[in-house]
Amino acid sequence: MKKQILFSLLVVVTFCFSLPAQADTSFDNALTKMFQAVKTVDAVNYNVSLQGNGSDSKSGSLKMTIGASGQFDVTELTSPKSQTSMSLSGSNSFKYPAVSPSGSANQNNNFSVKLDSISFSDVFYLNLRQFNVPVLQMFVGPENYAKVSPYIGKWIKFDFKEIEKFAKEQGNGSFSFDSYKQQASLAQNKLEDPAVLVKLQKAFVDSHALKFVSKTNAKTAESVDVVKYKFVVDKAGLKKLLISGGQIMGTPVGASDAKRFDAEVKQTYLPSGEIWLGVKDGLVYRLVLNSNITIPATKTAGKTTMIASLTAGFKDYNKPIVLVAPSPVQSILDIIKPYLEKSMLVPNNAMVPPGKNPAVDTVGMSVLSSSRLLAEIFYSKNNSYSGFCLDRELMTLLKKISSSVCNIASDKQAYSIATDLPSGKIFCVDSTGFAGVISLFPWGKTSCQ
Repeated sequence: MKKQILFSLLVVVTFCFSLPAQADTSFDNALTKMFQAVKTVDAVNYNVSLQGNGSDSKSGSLKMTIGASGQFDVTELTSPKSQTSMSLSGSNSFKYPAVSPSGSANQNNNFSVKLDSISFSDVFYLNLRQFNVPVLQMFVGPENYAKVSPYIGKWIKFDFKEIEKFAKEQGNGSFSFDSYKQQASLAQNKLEDPAVLVKLQKAFVDSHALKFVSKTNAKTAESVDVVKYKFVVDKAGLKKLLISGGQIMGTPVGASDAKRFDAEVKQTYLPSGEIWLGVKDGLVYRLVLNSNITIPATKTAGKTTMIASLTAGFKDYNKPIVLVAPSPVQSILDIIKPYLEKSMLVPNNAMVPPGKNPAVDTVGMSVLSSSRLLAEIFYSKNNSYSGFCLDRELMTLLKKISSSVCNIASDKQAYSIATDLPSGKIFCVDSTGFAGVISLFPWGKTSCQ
């Protein structure tokens, strides 16, 4: 059986339009035709545009436009082939509290990011053609922000088999991408099960999640005859769809989830929009969604308003996709290995129980104090701290806390380790003998102070 992720996605989107509030036989017939036609889809070209404006009465505003276009081979979810060009641009005007010595910092910036990507099953290529996000300097520092520059305009190769091998060499023997593939395969098989599809179709039909408004005849830019169906979202129908769909897919929606949905949907003007269906082939050629959201003010945030518009277009169904691996390329492993020696963020397995009781902080403080002894033993054996952040004894010790940052100086003669405590404080130790609470994480720094 062909495994077609596009079929699954389009079914999820377009079944919502089944049996609208106003009866329309031609629409029902078009949907029935689409359900049959989309099963034969192996490839598609697409373009997506998302525009959003948001504001917080206390913090500032954000305007953003995201555009993406490319081609996607949807035959196998576990072995995808795709080529994408994406751009992100906009402007922000935010006030960040407690960042500058005066207590706040105002940022008014334009930003833009452009990238290309190509994927072949276990290999992914990325080319960051443009990267201009000044506000990031406030969070990572100017020095770390500048480290991106040498790689702009160059193809970076992510070979997931090589990454998996590297992770195992570093002592993470259980790390594997195979489990993610297995989960994706199981999910896709379930979505392609005819019995499941019948149940999903009935659930969508019965939910009346979207209400039919009107229809008109039109042509796409490629002169394909289509019918444009306009709709509005029904909140009660959408909730009914989420509950019934979750039961069918084996992920039932609990009472708390339903309650949260009720609370969140009150703040949202759910989308209205339109869908274009081909007259001859029954396929989806365009989808438009418009929405706005209002979130009341809280003690820590002002009233938030957001307006968003999404437009997605599809064409060239089943046109063969020919992808060529870029050249020259640089492996991501060659880029990150030197930084792992200097500054390593260690994701730990055992989480410290959250809470506001400062007494819980003693766990993290004790762990980092013990790491100082390991550091000196390591140095006495190697006359250097080189590789200390990857030392197995240290990594085993750090698993007792939620997360940590480990830095090694370029001359390998100094180090620092920091962790965020449950109370919200940051505790740090370094090779100078310092051990105490600091205000900011020492990203890339080998001294806590």
